Order: sequence, then C-alpha cells, then structure tokens
Amino acid sequence: MLMEEIDLKVRHRYERSWITGERIALLVLIAVGVVLVIVGIVLLALASSADKKCSNEGLNNGEGSGPTSSPSYKTSKRCEFSAEAKRIGLDEFVEKVKDTYYTLHPFTVPFHPDIEGLLERAERVKSEYVAYDPTPSVIKNRTDISWALLKEIMSKEVNMNALKPRERKSLAQVKHYLQHMFGQPYDVNYYAGDWMMGPNLFCWQPICYHGYDFYNGMIYHKPFNANDVEHIRKKLDTHKLGILRYIENMKMGITKGMVRSVEECVAGVNSVKRKYLNVSLYNETGKRVRIHLEEFA
Repeated sequence: MLMEEIDLKVRHRYERSWITGERIALLVLIAVGVVLVIVGIVLLALASSADKKCSNEGLNNGEGSGPTSSPSYKTSKRCEFSAEAKRIGLDEFVEKVKDTYYTLHPFTVPFHPDIEGLLERAERVKSEYVAYDPTPSVIKNRTDISWALLKEIMSKEVNMNALKPRERKSLAQVKHYLQHMFGQPYDVNYYAGDWMMGPNLFCWQPICYHGYDFYNGMIYHKPFNANDVEHIRKKLDTHKLGILRYIENMKMGITKGMVRSVEECVAGVNSVKRKYLNVSLYNETGKRVRIHLEEFA
C-alpha cells in the first residue's frame, strides 16, 4: 500500500509537471501553424480555379487560344489587363515577340502554340519548316531584331506600381528574353562571336538539336506522290546546308582567333558524337569508323 501511494504521488507530480506554460505555448503555435497551412491551401486552390475560369472565359469568347497567347479578357474584371498594361500595349507586344520568334526560327514551327488541329499544324509545318540556319548574316539579323524589340519595350515609360503582379513578371521576363536573343544564350548573339567556336561540353548550341528538329518536322511530311518526295528532299537539303555552314563558321573562327582550348575542343567533339551517336559510329557508309583528333591538327 505504501508503494502504491508513492507511485500515485509520483504520477500526479509528473502529470502536473507536464502541463507547463512553455508546452501550452508550443501547442498553440502548432495549432496556429496548421490553421495557416490549411488556409493557404484553400486560397491557392481558389486562385487556381479563378485562373482556369479566366482562361475558359477567354477561350469561349474567342479571345485567345491558350496560356501562351495574350487575350484581353472582358468577361471578368479580375482577368482583365490593368489600365497601365493596356496603355503601354503589353499584351500586343508579347504577342509580337512570340510571332517574331517563330518567324525567325522556322525549325520550331511544330511547337507553335497557336496552331490548332493536326491538319493545320501539318500544313504549316510543310510550308514553313526549314532547318536551323547558322549563316552569319542570319544570326546577325536575329540578334538585331531581338535587340530592336528590347529597345522598343525599354523606351516605354511604365508605372510599375500600376501593373498587376503577373504583368510586372511578364514585363521583366520579356526584357530578359530579348536581352538574350529570344532566350538563347549560346551561338545566337552575333556580336559575341561564339557562333564561330563550335559546340561546348554540354552541346547546348542549336546545331546539337538538328536531329530533334528533323524528327519533329519530318513526321508531318508523309509522301503520297513524287512531288511530296521532292518537297522532302528540299527540306533535307536545308539540314545539309546548315551543317556545312556551321563547319565553315568554325573554320572562320580558327582564322579569326575565336577558338576554344584543346580540352574544350575535345569535349565539344565528344558531345557532338554523343548527340549523333550512330552517325559518329557508322558514318554514311554504315561501317564503323574511328575519328582521330590528330587528323585535324
């Protein structure tokens, strides 16, 4: 009985010591945190639902074709462009930049977001698709147009405080996008001259995606007659010319002193060989070949 009484006293003392001010405060903080998390999830869900509603309203009224377009929604004030965005023509400018990109990069036309339907996409690809062109004058034209668009948007006096948060974000993104030649940091800035230096270790240059572009463009060129075959041959010629022009650019880089180190050159050759593995292994003959860098020394 004495032991049981001592045990009850110890247990009672332990229970009293467990309920302290610090622990109560901690429990309150945890409860508040859980409530805030739940409220945040609910608000995010409501915002996402509202954004989808805005997009659907714009589509149903024929005022846009997707998230990459810039429709002027009129069905909901929450979805409308602000007065400041309308004043500077932000929506029209973003649309102009998008259209210019696909005009200057016809090898990306299979991914144009405004083309609706497989039939229309096939027709657009057949008529507009050509391979990446690394001709210096073409690279210069892309650079000049990108910077001209950047100058156009930079010249506008914008009241940033009057823009909505996503409009401020869009404005900052389009400026950064144009500053880097339509979001392409490698082999695209004519005045940097890196288009004469060949591929880098990671093979991030447009020439490294020749095969990818070829696949996505040619799947729409199913031949039905001799004219279709001739059309495909002409499209293939643009790939050949682009590759040969890229080689000439690297030769020009050697004469102009725009070259990488030996280690970088080896890495670049290996990266290209890995991108086009079957070509590097078998060449056009179908026989396994070995390329020694010493041959180019």
